[in-house]
Amino acid sequence: MGREINVGFVGYGLGGRVFHTPLVNAVPTLRVHAIMSPSGERQRQAAADWGCKTVGSLEALLADEAVDLVVVSTPHSTHRDLVIQCLHAGKHVVVDKVMATRLAEADEMIAAAEAAGKLLSVFQNRRWDGDFLTLKQALAEGLLGDVYVCESRVVRWGLRRFTWRQSAEMGGGPFCDWGAHMIDQFLLLFGPVESVWADFLYTDEFDVESAAVCHLKHRTGVRSVFECGSISRLDRPRYYVRGSKGAFSKPGLDPQEARLAQGLVEGVTPRVGDYEPPENWAEVVTDLAGTESRITLKTLPGRYVTYYENIAEVLLNGAEPLVKLSEVREELSVLDAARESAKSGEVVRLG
Repeated sequence: MGREINVGFVGYGLGGRVFHTPLVNAVPTLRVHAIMSPSGERQRQAAADWGCKTVGSLEALLADEAVDLVVVSTPHSTHRDLVIQCLHAGKHVVVDKVMATRLAEADEMIAAAEAAGKLLSVFQNRRWDGDFLTLKQALAEGLLGDVYVCESRVVRWGLRRFTWRQSAEMGGGPFCDWGAHMIDQFLLLFGPVESVWADFLYTDEFDVESAAVCHLKHRTGVRSVFECGSISRLDRPRYYVRGSKGAFSKPGLDPQEARLAQGLVEGVTPRVGDYEPPENWAEVVTDLAGTESRITLKTLPGRYVTYYENIAEVLLNGAEPLVKLSEVREELSVLDAARESAKSGEVVRLG
């Protein structure tokens, strides 16, 4: 591998087209080299978008000796087999979250990476959401004091159409999709989880939940709650956090996905105006020198491209990965426990 890393992509749906290829293309040392899709239509779209090589099978992609790194963005249930096949072929791999549908599958993937001596990383892009970065700043500045409860929600309204995301067999459902992000964020902020209680609601013909709520108790004593689904005609705050000194409330969803869909990469493509409109800025009520004060926090810019900049540095210069597999394992153990709790109705304790 030279000073430019050739990247091959498995899948060119929402993840491959909107997230991965634009972000990879924005890093000077990464190159969109080849895209694999079994769909002829998506192959033609990929070729038109990037002027790159396209292939119809994973075998053809892996046979290309120029490919250094493979990005897997496919239904969750396919991740284990595809990632292991790529690793066995001698490729470094980035896999979309959620890494696997169960922790046991993730452990097989990690073992394959260790045996091959190749990088395996998970695309936990929402560590670089602007709202999350703003919350981290508020906590670091001590505006909330000791945190008691942190609530995180992405709730929507709308009829669902069938895609793989409405199939339990394929690893679909809003809980798996958003839970992988929310639990990852909670673990970064508050540390290991002691116990989990979850509840899933089913309202239509699909065999995945329409809405899910999950309560976590961290070993530090902090309680965190996340909720997601499609049954809410009224929105709720993206974050609502309460502590010994103050409270933090922020509406709105990070705008990077919408910008990426327009071909704009935050932190690379020039942006006109504020990162988010003022109505989506965070409101904080806190104690300043014994006086209750109300503060508005302008949203810090998010920056998903940081993830792929780090991947390039890991492969070219031996940098430390920002997303560690030990962290992803912990996230998956919580996801597994939450599913068990939703099924049994009982609190599940982690080791």
